[in-house]
Amino acid sequence: MPAPQSDLANYLLKDPYIFDVAGTKELADERDIEKQLVEHVTRYLLEMGNGFAFVAKQKHFQVGDSDFYADLILYSIKLHAYIVVELKATPFKPEYAGQLNFYINIVDDQLRGENDNKTIGLDCCSAKVKMK
Repeated sequence: MPAPQSDLANYLLKDPYIFDVAGTKELADERDIEKQLVEHVTRYLLEMGNGFAFVAKQKHFQVGDSDFYADLILYSIKLHAYIVVELKATPFKPEYAGQLNFYINIVDDQLRGENDNKTIGLDCCSAKVKMK
């Protein structure tokens, strides 16, 4: 992502995100997290920051003969870009980045309009992994 857009994305996106929905802090699986987020979409969008719109949950994409489902799709009104949110109930693993990049490319190909910027990906994992 070019510097002006990446600077704006860093400004608009938070770190860390606090997804304590429904008052539960115990480990939950990805579908439970998604269900709770959708049930509390207003609170969720406020937690994400300013200028986000909810587009879809479990957005279906067909590539060849295979079906794929992106957890959540948002749209940033300020960035004019789709945001693919992948929810993981485990700490970050490198393969998550590959999956997210795959969804970013699909959204760019199938949803992004000529006036939209490139799609942004966000892996929301249960714990942050520090790089050494």
